[in-house]
Order: sequence, then C-alpha cells, then structure tokens
Amino acid sequence: YFGTPRGIEDIGNGERRGFDTQVYTSGEIRRVARAAFELARKRRGLVHSAEKSNAMESGVLWREEVAKLHKEEFSDVKLEHILADNCAMQLVRTPKQFDVIVTTNMNGDIISDLTSALVGGLGFAPSANIGNDVSIFEAVHGSAPKYAGKDVINPIAVIQSAVMMLRHLGEFDAAATIEHAILVTLEDGKVRTGDVVGYDKGASTSAFTDAIIANFGRKPKDCQVRDYQPIVLPKVDS
Repeated sequence: YFGTPRGIEDIGNGERRGFDTQVYTSGEIRRVARAAFELARKRRGLVHSAEKSNAMESGVLWREEVAKLHKEEFSDVKLEHILADNCAMQLVRTPKQFDVIVTTNMNGDIISDLTSALVGGLGFAPSANIGNDVSIFEAVHGSAPKYAGKDVINPIAVIQSAVMMLRHLGEFDAAATIEHAILVTLEDGKVRTGDVVGYDKGASTSAFTDAIIANFGRKPKDCQVRDYQPIVLPKVDS
C-alpha cells in the first residue's frame, strides 16, 4: 500500500488526481515466496503464486522471481502461476484445488477476505503477520469497532489467532486443546453465534466462548486437526 510516489494532487480545472505505486524488489519477492514454499513442504506441497503479470510490470517481476527461486531451491514443491483475478474466481469455484497462495499485499488483502467467506465469514478467519523479530496474530476482521462492546461477535477468529500464535511458539499441545474444543463446540451445534443463525437469536460472544472453554479436553469426531509446524519467515536477502 505504501510504495512511493503516492498522494492526491490538484491538476487544475477543479480536477484532482490520486496515485499510488506498487513496487517490489527481487529480495522482497524471494523472501515471501521462500516462506510460502517452506510452508507448502509441511502441507500438501503446492504453491499458487498470484499476480497481474498480464497488466503490471511489478507482476512480471513477481512471476519471474518466484519461478527462479522455485527452480533454484524448491523444485520438490509444485508451483502454479495464476492471475490474481482468476485466483479469486477459482477460490469461489473449487477452493480445494489450493494449498498455499503467495501474492502481493493488495491482492492478498482482497483474497484473504474472500477465503474467510468460504469457511463461514470473517468471524471464523484468523490471521498472522509473521516477522523476524515481532509477529502479530489477529482476526481477519481486525478490531471491528462497529460491534465493540455489544457482545455479539463470533469469537472463533480471535481464538484461532491465539491457536496460530501458540503453534508459532511451539506450544502444540495447548494449540490442539483449544482447537479441539472449538471443533467440538461446532459439532455439537447447541450454541451458534449471530453471524451464523441471525443476530436476533444467536448466542453472545461470552456464551459461545464459555461453551468452548467447557469443551476443553474433548476431541472432535469428524473434524481433523493437523499438527502444523511453526512458520519462520526468512530474513531479507539484502
């Protein structure tokens, strides 16, 4: 979002112009692509690299650098190049074809909200910003100020963000305990939040959280929980 130059300027005759610059260096692209390939090795071994190489020079560079890194270091991982707009369409059409998606900041911001809808909505989607020294874990929906203090938000996204944090720290047993409790609560179906059944009859944030806590120690019957390894983001190349 914050490439330069960027701004809003007066161009005369009552007209204004807004402009932004999407800019990536080879090192930045290789850094995030390496993280995607390493994560894919721990999952199904498939990376989709999404960009707009058909319309943007930054997309051309993105595709070239991802392909180069793949050939040099990660030929054991399957790489699929895909245009970002097609990626969005394919996620709606057949989401199970994807494993790990690596893409630019703006495309990723859009795609991440789309993928949250695939699992039920923003209330179900955790997220993380992984850094070398500091990592931040939060629900995709952010602070959701519209609902602050109303006790109506689905807490799963926030709790699952904590699960991601625990795995990142190597606390796999604690992470599994919490995630199992979430899945058992969903399987039981006795408590549902407003984003699922309507805010006029949904359970409060507090009630749903209490239900999850009450299910600590239980394991889900049908849902499977993978033992994901922590994500370690490589350092910038230069």
